[in-house]
Amino acid sequence: NVDLVINLGDFTNSAYNMEYDQFLSSYLRIARPAVNVLGNHDAVGVGPNIFKKVFGDPNYFFESASLRFIFFNSTNLESPSNFDPGWLESTVNASTKPVLIFTHVPLIDSERFTGSVATTMTNVIQHANTKVIVNGHRHVFNYSSESGTHLVQAPRAEGARWLLIEIQGTQIDVQEINGGGTVST
Repeated sequence: NVDLVINLGDFTNSAYNMEYDQFLSSYLRIARPAVNVLGNHDAVGVGPNIFKKVFGDPNYFFESASLRFIFFNSTNLESPSNFDPGWLESTVNASTKPVLIFTHVPLIDSERFTGSVATTMTNVIQHANTKVIVNGHRHVFNYSSESGTHLVQAPRAEGARWLLIEIQGTQIDVQEINGGGTVST
């Protein structure tokens, strides 16, 4: 009974055309709506161009009746021309609803985000509307919180190990399947 499948990136290793093709052959068989976030491995070379051609803009959002879902391209080192932290901050600021953000690289990463970019990321995390941020990149489940925002790191999706996010109105429950971690907001 899954309503939406979200891939948090690194569905390729080196962003080769054949890797995108292999991913698409599996992706197209998903019997549910599915969306993707650009991962750092997907963003090398011509990867961002392939991503745009196949999936559209790497920064986008949609809303349900009660929430705003934001999908943000955090691959600043691999694809700086597609990295737009100002877009993320303004999209969070413009929301009248609680916000969930899905991204590949965690927004707290002192090696990637410094100076004014780090300040923008902190503003996004600390914004009253931001409730949950889910990222991939590091391949292990982790949970922390900052300023009332739940920061959830998804494990590597292998076999039956993944995150299940259940939403009822503005109540959000995140469960690591086959790993045991649970977060409720």
